[in-house]
Amino acid sequence: MIKKLWLLAAIVILAFIANCSLEGKKLTPPVAKIVSKADTLFGDIRVDNYSWLRDKADSSVINFIKAENSYTQEKTAHLKGLEDKLYNEMVGRIKETDTTAAQQINGYFYYSRTLKGQQYPVYCRKKGSQTSPEEIMLDLNAMKQEYINWGGLKVSPDQRYLAYSIDTSGSEQFTIRIKDLQSGTILPDLIGPAGSDVEWGNDNSTLFYETLDETLRPYQLYRHILGATADSLLYQENDAAYYLGISKTKSKKYIIMDLGSNTTNELWYLDADKPDGKFQIVMPRTHEVQYYLDHHGDKFYIMTNENAKNYKIMDVETSNPARANWK
Repeated sequence: MIKKLWLLAAIVILAFIANCSLEGKKLTPPVAKIVSKADTLFGDIRVDNYSWLRDKADSSVINFIKAENSYTQEKTAHLKGLEDKLYNEMVGRIKETDTTAAQQINGYFYYSRTLKGQQYPVYCRKKGSQTSPEEIMLDLNAMKQEYINWGGLKVSPDQRYLAYSIDTSGSEQFTIRIKDLQSGTILPDLIGPAGSDVEWGNDNSTLFYETLDETLRPYQLYRHILGATADSLLYQENDAAYYLGISKTKSKKYIIMDLGSNTTNELWYLDADKPDGKFQIVMPRTHEVQYYLDHHGDKFYIMTNENAKNYKIMDVETSNPARANWK
C-alpha cells in the first residue's frame, strides 16, 4: 500500500514538474502599456487607456501583437496533439476537392472549385457549354499570401473584366483590382482601401464601390472609370447607425444603394445603362420601416414591413416609384 502511495506521489510530482516547465519565464503574459487619451462626447469625458492599439502601423502595436501571439502559442503548445486530432477529424468530414453548381450568365458557365490541400477556392468559367475548356479567372492560392479574405467578385456585363476585392492583412479593408479576362493581365487601376462590395455599370467601364470610416462602417459611395486616376464621391452617410451597401437588381438594369440600420432603411436607384447619372431615392427612411426591391419589366417589386409585421409585396412603375404610387 505504501509503495502505491509513493508511486502515486511520484506521478503527481512529475506532472507538477512538467506543468512548471510550461509555466516558465516565457509564459509571462505581455502587458499592454497605458497611454491615456480623453475624448469628450455629449458633454461626457471618456478616457481610453488603450486607444494607441488602433494604430496598426505603429511598431509598438505590431510588437505587442507578436508578443501576444507568441504567448498564446507557447501557452497552448501542450495541446498540439489534440489540435491536430481535432483538425484531422473536421477535415475528414469535408469534401476538400469539390465544385459548385455552375451558373449560366451571358453564354458562360461560372463556378468555383476547391482542391485538397489548398486553402482557397479557384474561380472558373467555361464558354458555351459545361464540356468546354476551363478558363481560370482567379486562383487565390496562386497569390501566395499568408492570409486572404476575398469580398466581391463581379464580371463586367460584356464578360471581359473581373473586378474583385481582397484583404491580405486582416484589417477588413479591401483593395479592388480588375483583371482583363481576355489577356489575363491585371489592369493598373488600384482602388482602396475600400469596402468589399463592387458593382459594374452596363457600359463595362464604370465601377461603383464603398469606402469605410474609422469604425469600418461602409459610409461612402464612389464611382470609378477604368483608367481614371481620380474617383467621384456620389454619397456620404453621416448617421453612424446606418450602413451603406450596393447591389444590382436581378435584371441587371438597376444599381441599388441601400442605407440601413437595424430597424430602418432607405433605397436609392440608378439606371445601370446610364452609370454617369444620379441616384434617385425610392422612399425616404421612415422609423422602423424596412423595404427591399427588385425589378422586372417596367416595375419595381417591393417587399416591406410597413403596416405589415410579416411583410407584404407591392409594386410600382419604375418611371415614378415614389411611395404614393405603390400598389
